[in-house]
Amino acid sequence: MRITIEYCRTRPPDGSLAVIDRVCCDAVSHAAARSIAVMLAASRTMPQTPDLVRILDENGTEFFRDAIEARPEQ
Repeated sequence: MRITIEYCRTRPPDGSLAVIDRVCCDAVSHAAARSIAVMLAASRTMPQTPDLVRILDENGTEFFRDAIEARPEQ
């Protein structure tokens, strides 16, 4: 299935989302999509540190959302 992974920052006062990075790729299942999102979060360079990941199906329907812990500074 074709998926879109979005890495976002949330604004605490109203919960608004700002998409920092968006990646489209193929995954064989929802579990595989979650694994891909975790691996990419650790390897991609983004202008800001995301605090949320969303995964959307080919129709743009969100099927997964979870908080991301900040990576330690290196």
